[in-house]
Amino acid sequence: MTKFGKFFFITFFITLLTFTTFWDYFKNDSWALLENSFYSLCVTIFLFMAILLRRRKKSADN
Repeated sequence: MTKFGKFFFITFFITLLTFTTFWDYFKNDSWALLENSFYSLCVTIFLFMAILLRRRKKSADN
């Protein structure tokens, strides 16, 4: 993975965590950091695995 890919991966994780944290705060008046960080981690891992599978499929086709 390139430096840009790593930067994008980390930025996406932090952005998703921040967005879900503030959304949960305004919706339920609580800071559910553990749940939001777990959700962000799961979404980020899923996205990362999907990108890897897509890249592997493209390289197998060539």
